[in-house]
Amino acid sequence: MRLTAAGEAFLPAGRQALEAVERARAEVDAVTGKLRGQLAVSAISTVAAVDLPRALGDFRARRACA
Repeated sequence: MRLTAAGEAFLPAGRQALEAVERARAEVDAVTGKLRGQLAVSAISTVAAVDLPRALGDFRARRACA
């Protein structure tokens, strides 16, 4: 897949716009005290004793109310 000439011309401004949105989001989060980020979880298949989807849902519910 290749960008068209228009896509190539737009790319730098598009990247700057996305970076500006991320900076604005970070500023708002800093004022409101919200935590954002990514959580990577891995588990071995023998962890059947733990309901991982439920545990992650509970974690998300607790963080959404904080």
